[in-house]
Amino acid sequence: MPNEENAPVSEVEVSDTRASAPAESKSDYPYDDKGRSFITKALLLLLFLTVAMAGASVCCGCWPTMKELLEVLLPVETALLGSAVGYYFGTTRR
Repeated sequence: MPNEENAPVSEVEVSDTRASAPAESKSDYPYDDKGRSFITKALLLLLFLTVAMAGASVCCGCWPTMKELLEVLLPVETALLGSAVGYYFGTTRR
């Protein structure tokens, strides 16, 4: 049995095991949150104005025309707003 003093010593190279820095994502830029916020708020305002206009049309007696317009506008606005809200709140923050 060899002595510990006389035991052969081998060199072991250890590579850098630290995780590399993640690549920059689109959310790393400072203007992205402002842009997402602006678009989401603008679409929410547009939806609010559409509903308010529908309410006003009931009072003025032009409901049949407004009903046809709402059948076209509401699905489009809710789809756009849903996409914007999903994109705005669906991003991960580090």
